[in-house]
Amino acid sequence: MNALVILEKVPSLHVDICDRFTERDHEKIERVMELHFKYFDRVRAVEAKLAAEDIDEDGVYLKLLDAGLFTLQLVDYIVAEVCSGSAAGAVKQRVLQILAQRKGSVQDIREVLREYAGNLGGGDDDDENSRHTKEQDRQRILQLVDKF
Repeated sequence: MNALVILEKVPSLHVDICDRFTERDHEKIERVMELHFKYFDRVRAVEAKLAAEDIDEDGVYLKLLDAGLFTLQLVDYIVAEVCSGSAAGAVKQRVLQILAQRKGSVQDIREVLREYAGNLGGGDDDDENSRHTKEQDRQRILQLVDKF
């Protein structure tokens, strides 16, 4: 069972996890945002370097994954999930403040999450249950993007 399903099936766990991000003056969300900027900058630098090279789309995507794209996607998923939780107002306000300080944008996080949702699954050898779960995950991520 994946984390998305667990959080949906156990609402109290979701609330507890989201509330943790407000402790110690939002210390955890600040650390998550540090990770966002670290991996965002790393992925964008590789993207810029690859723009000049003649590599197919799959090759570019693999190089971006090597540069930390998957980690960036998970970090941004955590940001969106926590911003939709029980303490959403305070956490989102802190996220927006950090983004403004570091000249980042909500749009960057939304784009990363849309790309993540768009690349979920896609394996030809997936069974029906696996495809259904991936579609649910995709819909959940897109809902978070819309709320964010």
